[in-house]
Amino acid sequence: MLRKYIMSLALVGLLFIITGCGGGGNGSSGGLLSCGDGSSAPEDATITVSPATESIIDGTTGTAWDTYFFSISVKNSDGIPLDCIKLNITYPWAIPSEAGLVQFFDGDTPKDNPMTATTDDNGTFYLKIRYQRGEVAYTGNLMVVSGAAEPGTATFEVKTE
Repeated sequence: MLRKYIMSLALVGLLFIITGCGGGGNGSSGGLLSCGDGSSAPEDATITVSPATESIIDGTTGTAWDTYFFSISVKNSDGIPLDCIKLNITYPWAIPSEAGLVQFFDGDTPKDNPMTATTDDNGTFYLKIRYQRGEVAYTGNLMVVSGAAEPGTATFEVKTE
């Protein structure tokens, strides 16, 4: 009798571990299981990059590197965040472009363009970029693609005064 009780508890515990992982039902980035390579966003998902537009004006002498952050979220058609979604992120001026004006980061780790990332338990990835400012001017669209979903975009521009 005790053996059946222990087996039942073990099965129930395993069920909670499997179903309790992650917020979007696309794998897991929480619990005991990991996302692995991530899933692609379904066709009806929405990819949002915030802010949608950023224009930095800097006319200082010389050039300098600065840091900026974008929030990228993926939600299903019901507005529920999707975790473990694989993202492909591009920007025309990002390293290894010849100009090399922008560097992507995953946390503190530099990444080349195009960059792959995965959404967290809240369906979000926080993109850190380092960019050159000062005596340089450039503009481009940051593009985020996953699966059959409509791409998410944001315009990032650096101007001189």
